[in-house]
Amino acid sequence: MAKRVRKANGSSEGSRDVMGGTMWQCWVTFYIGLWILASSFVFGQAQLNNLIFGCAVAILSFWAGMAARARTKKGAPTQV
Repeated sequence: MAKRVRKANGSSEGSRDVMGGTMWQCWVTFYIGLWILASSFVFGQAQLNNLIFGCAVAILSFWAGMAARARTKKGAPTQV
């Protein structure tokens, strides 16, 4: 197992940045939210709870991804 070394700014060597390391998780969650939203129409049983939950998951994952991207651009550590 690789040893992580802390840098002066608090980030560690060996940890991946948000853009290349964990940004894909936000996209996967976003697409899951879109699928929950669309599946109610695909299967012909559109229910209000599917619409609300799908929108909530998609919007919150998009927001989390944009916040992580903004933190990365500012130079803040991406992982604690």
